[in-house]
Amino acid sequence: MDKLKPHFLLAYDGKSASKRAISYLKQALSPMPFDVTLCHIIDYPGFYYIEPDLLKALQREKKIQTEIRRLVRIVQDELKKCAENFKESPGVNVFIKYAFKKKSVAEDLIYIANENFLDSIIIGRRGLTKLSSYILGGITYELLKKSSVPLWFIRGNKWNKRFLVCFNLDEKDLVIFDYISFLLRNHPLAEIKFFHTSFLTKKLLNIPSFEGKLDDLLKKLKNHDIVVFFEKVKKIFEENGFPLKKGMFLLKHNVLGTVGDIVRIAKKGDYSTIIVGYSEKKGLTGFINPTLSERLLSYFKDKAIWVIKLKKETD
Repeated sequence: MDKLKPHFLLAYDGKSASKRAISYLKQALSPMPFDVTLCHIIDYPGFYYIEPDLLKALQREKKIQTEIRRLVRIVQDELKKCAENFKESPGVNVFIKYAFKKKSVAEDLIYIANENFLDSIIIGRRGLTKLSSYILGGITYELLKKSSVPLWFIRGNKWNKRFLVCFNLDEKDLVIFDYISFLLRNHPLAEIKFFHTSFLTKKLLNIPSFEGKLDDLLKKLKNHDIVVFFEKVKKIFEENGFPLKKGMFLLKHNVLGTVGDIVRIAKKGDYSTIIVGYSEKKGLTGFINPTLSERLLSYFKDKAIWVIKLKKETD
């Protein structure tokens, strides 16, 4: 049985960053079929204190309910207007949802995505100051730490249909291939490059670099464990119905460091979307030495970064 088409949760608050996220979907994924839920998390307009006077308490509650209805009308109208952006996009179904904030915006988005088995949480990121670029924004940071749902962080204004998928030769990274091969299998115009860079490439692969199709890569590999890894990748592609010719592979010996190599390839190949795995670093180590995805999120101001949570060793 064919899998359902992907369904995304796009956090929408009416600001320019969330509007750019909508533009990204239209530019990067068209004409791929997908479903998207436009979701607005509303701050509850209450006053958090106990009113001892019963009459005043009732009056206050009436004012709150009036304000709630006003906010709901505004949000509904805005979301319906926003949904019109997709009216000429064939194969795209748009749903709207609003909810009053219960915990935090990040936690509420995660709850909605998990409850509805959605494939991604999409959030537009605003520009950061030089200082704050080293300390990720609150919602971004909280999503990274708490979400098991893949995250798309959108920055910039213009995007193409070129995707750079970064991976390690580790069993945990197979989830990246599973996600991408399902998500983009029906994207007829996607140009996808799976990229690995490591200072051990020459030793592990017995070749300094490779660029080409998966079947050709399998023919060149000599290391048994690496062959097994890529055979698993091929099996994942086949199970998801992902055409093998759709994805190209680039494996190279690390020269500039992992982040430096990714930046160079992304710029050279004009990839507007970069996909990486994420494993959280705990405590002081995570503060002093940010993860690859955190560094890329801080560096790029004009690209979309997809972050896929990797399973822990103990899972």
